Amino acid sequence: MRHSPGIQPADVEELLAHGAAAVVLSQGIDKRLQVDPATLQYLQRQSVEVHVAGTPEAAQIYNELASTTSSPTPSRSPGSSTQPASPPRPALPGRQASRGMQ
Repeated sequence: MRHSPGIQPADVEELLAHGAAAVVLSQGIDKRLQVDPATLQYLQRQSVEVHVAGTPEAAQIYNELASTTSSPTPSRSPGSSTQPASPPRPALPGRQASRGMQ
């Protein structure tokens, strides 16, 4: 498993494509997984809230962000069956989450 150069911009692109407004990057239990500075710069240019932490703290941050993200009040016309869109949720990159959550 490669811990350096670590989490790359390509690792978070899919999260942004799905509308993530906040991203929690887990460095693993021992904080060995690095985050490439280019990744942080990329997320900042995209105006994405970024959190970098070891796994226990990253999980706590994620849970706090997820619990404060609320759904908008639906404005439906009578008889409408359209569901309101969900707000952007905080996200952990899939590949890094599986590495860091061991």
